Amino acid sequence: MYFKYVNCLFLLMNTVLSLDDIFGTPVTFLTDFIEERNLDLVLLVKEKDTGIGHSLKNLVLQLTNQDTRISVVDFPLIKSLSEYKLEMTFIVLLEEPKTLEFLSSVPSNLFSNKNVWLVRSGTANLANTYFPIDSQVYVFQSSTSRIEIQELYNIDRNMKQIARNFGSWSEKRDFLRLSLDTMSFFERRKNLRGYSFHAECMPEPPFVVTSLEGLKSGEQTQIGGIWGEIWHKGLEKTMNFTTKIAPSPDGQWGSLNEDGTWNGIINGLIQNRTQIGMASLFYTYERGMVVDFSPAIVEGTDRMFIKYPGRDASWMTYINPFHISLWVSLFLFLTFVVLLLSSTYYLGAEQEPFTLQNTCLIIWGSQIAQGSWLDPKCISSKMIFLISFVFGVCLYTSYSAQLISFLTIIKVTLPFTSLDEILESDFTFGSVKGSSILDSFLYGPPGSIHHKLAQEIIRKDPSTMTETIEEGLAKAKKDSYVFVWTTDVIYDINKDNCDFLDIPYDVNTGILGMTWNKHLPHRHFFDYFISKMTETGQMDRILKKWLPKPRSDCGANGEFVSMGIENMVSAFAMIFASFIFAVLVLVLELIARKRERKKYELDSKDSKGKIEQKI
Repeated sequence: MYFKYVNCLFLLMNTVLSLDDIFGTPVTFLTDFIEERNLDLVLLVKEKDTGIGHSLKNLVLQLTNQDTRISVVDFPLIKSLSEYKLEMTFIVLLEEPKTLEFLSSVPSNLFSNKNVWLVRSGTANLANTYFPIDSQVYVFQSSTSRIEIQELYNIDRNMKQIARNFGSWSEKRDFLRLSLDTMSFFERRKNLRGYSFHAECMPEPPFVVTSLEGLKSGEQTQIGGIWGEIWHKGLEKTMNFTTKIAPSPDGQWGSLNEDGTWNGIINGLIQNRTQIGMASLFYTYERGMVVDFSPAIVEGTDRMFIKYPGRDASWMTYINPFHISLWVSLFLFLTFVVLLLSSTYYLGAEQEPFTLQNTCLIIWGSQIAQGSWLDPKCISSKMIFLISFVFGVCLYTSYSAQLISFLTIIKVTLPFTSLDEILESDFTFGSVKGSSILDSFLYGPPGSIHHKLAQEIIRKDPSTMTETIEEGLAKAKKDSYVFVWTTDVIYDINKDNCDFLDIPYDVNTGILGMTWNKHLPHRHFFDYFISKMTETGQMDRILKKWLPKPRSDCGANGEFVSMGIENMVSAFAMIFASFIFAVLVLVLELIARKRERKKYELDSKDSKGKIEQKI
C-alpha cells in the first residue's frame, strides 16, 4: 500500500552512527528540502534492525505538522518497488553498501523526473550508476553546519555521468537556510554535449521538406519545412545535439494493421528502431497508447480533393448571358423595327433606299455599335434610327457585362458537398496507406459514414488506397477519384497550378506534432523547448513562413481569373465554323458561276448558229 504514489523523494543517507547522531543537523535540512520542493507523501525506508530514535520521531512529527503524510518501512523490502501513477516521496536511511544495493534494485522507470532522490553520499560512489537525464537525483555531504548539494544525471547510458552544483544548506543562516538553483530543471540540463539522436521521417511539405533519395544516400543530413526549422534551427541549436535522419523503411507514417500490429514510423518507435518520429502525425488515441506526442505544433484539416473541373463552358456560352425569353423578345422587337424603318421607304416618306435587305443590316449594325452607310432624311425614319442605336448601345453593354463576368469569374459546380453524397456519385474514394486519415475510415465506428465509405468503396477496391501522396493526386487528376489529405499539404503541392479543387467540407480535424519513443528520457526536454518556442512567438513566425494559402486565382470561390484559350473556345469554334461555311458557300458560288458561264457560252453559240443559218 506504500507504493501507490508518484512524485517521489528518495533520501538515501549513510548511517555510520546511530540514528540520533545522524539526525543531529540533517533533520532541519530534510524538512526544509521537503517544504521547498512541496513534496506530499513520504515513505521512509530504514534498515530492518535499527530502531526508531529521537531524531526520526522528530522528523516524523515535523512532517506531520506540515500536513505531509509519512510512513516507515524496513529494508530489505518484502516487495520490490514498481512504477505507479500516484505520487510518492521516499526517505531512505541506509549504509553505503546497502545504498548501492538499493539503487541497483530500483527499476529504471522510477528514476523518471516525477521522482526526487536525495542521497547522502559522495559523487564518486555513484559514478557507475545510470541516472537518466530526466531524473532528479541529488547527493549531499554534510558537515556540522553546512551541506552542499549536487545533482547527478547521464545524457546517455554510454556517456560519462555529469555532476552539477545545485544548492547548499546552512544552519547558521536565520533566513533562507536552504538555497537552491533557481534556474529551471530543463534549462540547467539543456546542453546535451553533441549527443546524436536517431529519427525517421516522411516527406510531406510544408511540414517535412526533404528528398528520400538524399536521405538514403547520406547526401542530405537535414530536413526543411516547419518540422526542420523547429528541429534544426530551434532544438538542435538550443540543446547542442545532432540527429541522424532516415526515411520510414516501409514508406508509411504509422497505422494499425489488421492483426493489431503497427507499421511505419510508429512501429519503429515501438520496436526501439528509432527514437524520434519526425513526421506530421495526427494525435490519435491509438497512437497515444504506444508513443508520446510533442506539444501541439499546428492544427490540421483533412478535406476531399478532386480534379479541378474548370468553368461550365459549352456551345451555349454566348447565348447564356441572356435568358431565352429575352432572346425571343429581342428578335420580335428588332423585326418590328426593321419593318417599321423599311415602311418609311416603301410608303414614300424616305428617299434613301431602306429596303428590307439594307434595313436588316443597318438594324443589326446598330445593335453591335456599328454605323450606317445610309443617312435617313425624313423625321420619322430619323426617330426610328435614333431609337434603334440608343437601344443597341444599352443592349450591347448589358450583354458585354454579362459575358465578361461569365468568362472571367469562375463558378464551379461541385459534384458533391459531403461524404454522404459521395455514395450517390460516380466517384471512388481513398487516401494513402499507413496514415491516420485512411485509418479513420477503415476503423471508423460501425454505422458511421466513414465506416460506410470504407465498406462500400475502399475495401472493395484496394486501388483506392495509394502508396504515396503523389500517386493519390495523380489518380485524382486522371480518374473520378476523391483523394483525402491535409489541406496545407495539397495547397503547398498545388501552389504553382490549379489542378485540384478542395470540397469545402472538413472530413477530419486534429492536432499535428512529432512523436517520441515512450521511454526516451529526453522527450521532456523537447516538449519544454517546443512549448517555449510557442510562448515566445517563434512558432508563429515559422508557421507564417511555411504554411501556404490556397490560391486566390483558381476561382474556387468566385475570384477574378485571367482569360485563357479555354474561355474563348466556343467563340473560336463559331469563327472556324463560319469560315468553313463561307468556304463552302464560295465553292458553291464558283460552281454556280461556272455553270452560268458555260450556259451563257452555249446560249451564245446557239444564237450565233441561228444567225449564220439565217444569213
